[in-house]
Amino acid sequence: MNAESAKGHQLEQQIAHFLGQHGYSVSTNVRAPGRSGAIHELDVVGNKSDGLTSFRLVVECKAWVAPIDKDVVYKLAAELADLGAARGIIVTPSGWTAQAAQVAAQANIELWGPVELRSRFGSSALEQRPMQPPQVSGVGTQFAVSADAALQTIRRAARGVLGFAGDEVTWFGHIWLPVWVFQVAITRLEGTFRKVPRITRVWNDYDGLAGQRIQMGSAPPRLETVNVSTGYLRPDIEPATIDAAIAKAAGQWQRVTTEAARQRHASALGQLGIQVPFTSIAIEMSTLAYHPLWIAFLRKGTRERIGVVDGVSGMHRADLGQVLTARAQLVREALAR
Repeated sequence: MNAESAKGHQLEQQIAHFLGQHGYSVSTNVRAPGRSGAIHELDVVGNKSDGLTSFRLVVECKAWVAPIDKDVVYKLAAELADLGAARGIIVTPSGWTAQAAQVAAQANIELWGPVELRSRFGSSALEQRPMQPPQVSGVGTQFAVSADAALQTIRRAARGVLGFAGDEVTWFGHIWLPVWVFQVAITRLEGTFRKVPRITRVWNDYDGLAGQRIQMGSAPPRLETVNVSTGYLRPDIEPATIDAAIAKAAGQWQRVTTEAARQRHASALGQLGIQVPFTSIAIEMSTLAYHPLWIAFLRKGTRERIGVVDGVSGMHRADLGQVLTARAQLVREALAR
């Protein structure tokens, strides 16, 4: 048995013992048939009955070096549905990615990382080294703007008229904004003598909270693995919502006949990162990524708002400040988490 297998076995035994202490009938390394006829291999299964109903808990143990990704959560969610199990837990001492946390919340699956393991098993649990908060990783863009430069920008924006009666900076730090990166194919008729359809592609970033476009490009963004453990927001909207907004605006632009109406809908499309004219639009791909922001809580009297500086461009973003101010409590919870 190699070191990783030994850690996995130790983790399974520790979880099984814990469930047994809480009244579960526990089995490990279970092969169980699902409703579909598929055989599922389960690390730990706990069953409990109160005389009227039976309750099945399935625990997936991942003693991996790297954080788990969303595929692990999708797999357990599918197994729970096929087995008719009431509850699922994934135990992962190395933490999880932001995408995995998002899927787990949607699937009602619990994630147990180092903090949860320490609270349940004590400091001697599983590892001899001190347990740290789980590392949460995702794909995104690294910071390119220093904290000092961002703070200066926020302070300038927070000043009042002639520099008087401005807002006070009560907290400054950073947070990761969820964005949906859309790859959009736009077909246009081009040519001097003979019009032929040509496809160009743009890559638009839409914030995952309000759905507004925050940047666009003519080449795919350079996304890499980023550590968002220090504080990240979860998306409020799905890609389908943004897709529907683009489709609606495009259809209205194509249907109207007056120049004033066409200009109005062209402006709406421009806000969404789509330039007219075109014959058709197709959303080819959407990816959840994380964009770095420097933020500050600003106070003036009883009024509080959030100032934002883009962590890549260094620009003051009043629009994103309004989005985060409307969700100030979620921002605080993300930073505390």
